[in-house]
Amino acid sequence: MNHHRRSRLACLLFSLLLGACAQIQPVAKLRAIQGQFDAASRQDNLAAVGHGTPSGYASVASQLSVDFIATLPDARLKANAWMMRAIAESRTARYNQALASAQNGLQAGPAPHMRDHILLTLVPALTIDTEAVAAWRATGKAFTLDQYKAHAETAYPTAFSHLRKAQALYGAETDDDTRHYVAFHQWRMLLNWDAMINRMTEEESVRDDAALRASASTCGPSLAKQARAARESIPVSSTYRALADSLSVTSP
Repeated sequence: MNHHRRSRLACLLFSLLLGACAQIQPVAKLRAIQGQFDAASRQDNLAAVGHGTPSGYASVASQLSVDFIATLPDARLKANAWMMRAIAESRTARYNQALASAQNGLQAGPAPHMRDHILLTLVPALTIDTEAVAAWRATGKAFTLDQYKAHAETAYPTAFSHLRKAQALYGAETDDDTRHYVAFHQWRMLLNWDAMINRMTEEESVRDDAALRASASTCGPSLAKQARAARESIPVSSTYRALADSLSVTSP
């Protein structure tokens, strides 16, 4: 009898151990991918000032497959994985996939007011900006009026509506680094939009009208003034302020 009990106990412990390993392995892999994602983000920032190397976002996105994310044992880990995948897809020109991944991440149930929740909500804004900048660069950073209207004039107000939704999620639990990250990208988006207007291959009056429409759509002053306010909202002690200050010399 005791022998049978010991056998059953051993089988139970073995099953529990297998179950624990099945959970530990995906979490360990996610942590490794997080490190790759952070490195890709740093490279991405450096590339913006001409000192970077191609990012590892493509590798991050490929590792965060639907099947892998399904193995993660916690809803918040799933949300974190979808967030990294969405940003990686956005930065590698897979715009529709990025939007779908962000939606999947929100449905996974991220912790309210925390970084993943806010960044998943921000992804559509980042994706719109990335897509607009890619189209602008393809023209040699010189939109015609028709190109500007097609790629930027209605796209950026939509992007800023998503950014405001992300900011509306701030709460007591929201860390400062996340707030500074959002403000940094608000600054970048405003700067990009302003440059697209100022460098249009059109008469000054056409550019001026476009600038007035842009500021009216954001219910604020000029895009340049809004950009400056966004940058100055980041404390000088923040790494995002240091990055913004360094980019101010060469951006966009």
